[in-house]
Amino acid sequence: MYEGLNSPQREAVFHDDGPLLVLAGAGSGKTRVITTRIARLINECGVAQSKILAVTFTNKAAAEMRERLRNLTGKKLRGIFVGTFHSLGLKILKENIEATQLRTGFSIQSAEDQLAIVAEIHREYKLDPDALPEKLILWKFSEAKNTGLPMHMLPGYLDETYGIGWGSWFERYQEFLTNMNSVDFDDLLLLPRELLNDHAEIREKYQNHWNYYLADEFQDTNPLQFEFLKLLMKEPWNLCAVGDDDQAIYGWRGADVRIILDFKKKFPTAKIIALEQNYRSTQVILDLANAAISANLDRHPKKLWSALKEGEPGFVYYAENTEREAVFVAEQIHGIQLAAKVPLNEVAILMRTNFQSRAFEEQLRALQIPYHVNGAYQFYDRKEIRDILAYLRFMANETDERSLIRITNVPHRNIGDTTLKKLIEYARAEDLRLWDVFQDIETCPVKLTAAALAGVMNLRELIVRYKSDIHRPGNLGKTLTALVQDLNLEAEYIREGLDEIKLNARMMNIRELIQGIYHFESNTDGENHGIYEYLHFISIMTNDNTEDNTSDKVQMMTLHLAKGLEFHTVFLVGLEEGILPHKRSLETEEDNTEDPTALNEERRLFYVGITRAKRRLFLSSCLTRRSFGTEFESEPSRFLAELPEDLLITESVSGQPESENDILALLTGFNSDSD
Repeated sequence: MYEGLNSPQREAVFHDDGPLLVLAGAGSGKTRVITTRIARLINECGVAQSKILAVTFTNKAAAEMRERLRNLTGKKLRGIFVGTFHSLGLKILKENIEATQLRTGFSIQSAEDQLAIVAEIHREYKLDPDALPEKLILWKFSEAKNTGLPMHMLPGYLDETYGIGWGSWFERYQEFLTNMNSVDFDDLLLLPRELLNDHAEIREKYQNHWNYYLADEFQDTNPLQFEFLKLLMKEPWNLCAVGDDDQAIYGWRGADVRIILDFKKKFPTAKIIALEQNYRSTQVILDLANAAISANLDRHPKKLWSALKEGEPGFVYYAENTEREAVFVAEQIHGIQLAAKVPLNEVAILMRTNFQSRAFEEQLRALQIPYHVNGAYQFYDRKEIRDILAYLRFMANETDERSLIRITNVPHRNIGDTTLKKLIEYARAEDLRLWDVFQDIETCPVKLTAAALAGVMNLRELIVRYKSDIHRPGNLGKTLTALVQDLNLEAEYIREGLDEIKLNARMMNIRELIQGIYHFESNTDGENHGIYEYLHFISIMTNDNTEDNTSDKVQMMTLHLAKGLEFHTVFLVGLEEGILPHKRSLETEEDNTEDPTALNEERRLFYVGITRAKRRLFLSSCLTRRSFGTEFESEPSRFLAELPEDLLITESVSGQPESENDILALLTGFNSDSD
């Protein structure tokens, strides 16, 4: 189990009690350290699995950790918690629901559902949608919840930070959630934190339940997550935090790099161990990465090194414009494809923002090079899937009005938007739920056409018919299959005018959803896997933005999505002022001066891009770009100037390498190393 561990890795694995910060540099084998440490606690230290808590940021990372632990320990995982912060919060809420305003079977509102609630607030307060877009309001609400402030202080915080009125809108938003017996994703952290903070008996229960804590990707922690985690612990603070401040790139999402930088201040007795040996990249790539990040002064000092050979120098290409940049990248990849020594899914084009992808996609298509744009359309965001999940959500929670509104006319039931609006207004005027109105629709004073009345009665009968069956253990997949057949969605899609290809795609998606439910029900691990558990599982899972695409295609993605991945060859493109670093970091709202905090994060993003490369690294910059048909000059990114020239080959805009040696290096680079 310990074979092959280097000295710092071993030191981290064998650290028993007290706070520990493991500074895991890129490619330094942190996952092995994490899992080996936990396996040692279980197998050799006699720590019960139920005494260990490990939190990650994605379900994928949690699943990989569980799999590795099963292999290392040779045991079934029973009692240990390995999951995301949100799944941990959900667990604590469900176990202490009597101490909250929630009731059993509460819903977790999706992003779309939250926007619908904010739209209601828009109408109630007569807000200008252009001046205050719904997404902006929701973003500010989320930002406030993640500050770590108590819930009761958030209205005042919002009024003070954004102006009078924000606090009232927030209170109305929370009132909507409470009335629907619902929470949003931020509440899965905020409400458990409130429980732990306000109820000593609940706090002590969990502090006595777990003895050893592990937090992965600690640099991405926000104040709310940190306070939540800290409330679960007590002295001697057996927290093993693993992260890399040099890869802290989510400040825009609320993560606070100061949490990992100030770890010693939070835990004065903490031990800090740096993992600096990189097992991924050549030394040249690491030297470039070290040089890039060294310009950030406020960081934990560390210097990556590799036992691998020096490797090829980095290659910098200054293109005349975006089209020439894309042509250069596509032609290099075409050469890789012809050489057939490096799989295409080991080649990545990394960019700062999505708008950059267009030119590269066109050039790859022109050369018939298969590619995959990561982060594209997600399965659970598709309309037909959201419609069916809305049926499940409403049958699980009759106060989930957003789901009821969504399914009212799916399939078409002759209930128009105007009719539905009148029914909603009547329900609110009478202080009723919309479902209450539907249940007594025959006596409702709102005038309906005969067809609309029949439509409401059809929906009511459908819900009543399937609701009891869908709650029976092990019956979710079977009941949903019958429900889908009853809905006759294929006929609905034909009525909508879908062509055969789109029709088949939708029906295949629905079949895939049902297959997934059957799989969920069969994978019980001795726990109940009914409708509530399934909906909570879907809500937690779809909050991730990660996806897997292992087919042999060039991988194209933003730098944020590339974090945690590695590729034989990396093309880091668009290295210009205003792109990387992003223009938001180059000016503040007050005086148009550079924002040093944001600029440091942009440099960390550049560092993340470099450290994705295992063997070859290409960097490119455009001298001109076009915007709305107008060409303007671009300035190469300052980050390029911070790299050592002796580690780079530079090609001029003329398309000619600067020396004969540069030509030889460019031609032979892909044939010299394919491991």
